[in-house]
Order: sequence, then structure tokens, then C-alpha cells
Amino acid sequence: MVKKRFSSTFWEGVVLFAISLFGIVMSIICHRNFNVEWKLSPYLFPLIISLFLFVLSISVISEGLKSEEKKKEKSKMEIKSLLLFGFVSVVYLLVFNFLGFILSTIILLVLLMLILGERRWWYIALVSIITTVVIYLLFGKYLSVMLPKGKIYWYIGL
Repeated sequence: MVKKRFSSTFWEGVVLFAISLFGIVMSIICHRNFNVEWKLSPYLFPLIISLFLFVLSISVISEGLKSEEKKKEKSKMEIKSLLLFGFVSVVYLLVFNFLGFILSTIILLVLLMLILGERRWWYIALVSIITTVVIYLLFGKYLSVMLPKGKIYWYIGL
């Protein structure tokens, strides 16, 4: 009988999964005791972060179940992608105030999806635009966070 040994990535995913469940449960319990509506609750942001962590932990667990051989082949390519990701992120930070949240975030997401290997332009455009709009509506409108409009709009007269 061959004993299958799980990788460290799998166990990291399990730990993140447990932390995310703890965060979700505690946010809901603490919100109930706080007795305000969700948009005023100080537990909304921890709940959102915990939900994102929940989804990502499932991804990490599935990655940990993949074979080690495939991971070795991808490691060289991942270093190049990581460096490109870092470069694109730095450029995003530099142009964020000039281009504004919406335009710079759409460009960032397009570039990151290209780095990750996605080649369907309709899919890249759809995901980039919908994600940016959802983030803008969630933070800019619902949570009233002031997101930069961008100096470029002033320069072109908008």
C-alpha cells in the first residue's frame, strides 16, 4: 500500500481555509452583536477579506494536489512571470494618480491576465472591465471611499 503524502502547499491551503472560515464566522457573530446595518458595520471589511481568502484557499488546496512534476516545469516560467508582475505593479502605482482608478486598474488587469497566459481578448476585456466596475461600485459608491479620478481627465477637459 502506497501512502500518498500531501505537499506543503496543500497544508498551507488547509490552514488558510480554516482561518477564512474563522474570519467569516466571527465577522457574522460580531456584526449581530453590534446591531447596525451591514454597510455601517465595522465587520463588513473583515467579512469581505475572509470571503476572498476562502476562495483563494480552495485554489491553493487544489494547487497542492497537483503533481510535483508539473510544478518543476513551471518554476522557471513562474520566476519570469513574478518579475513581470512586480514591474507592472510598480508602474501601476506610478501612473495611478495620473490615469485614475478606473483606467489604470483596467490596464493593470489586462496586463496581468496576459502575463498569466490568457489570450482570449473578449474574456480579458470582460473580466477587466467588470472587475474594475464592481470594485468601483463597492468601494467608491457603497463604502464611500474616494478613489482618484485622475489628472488626465483634467488635462483633456473632462
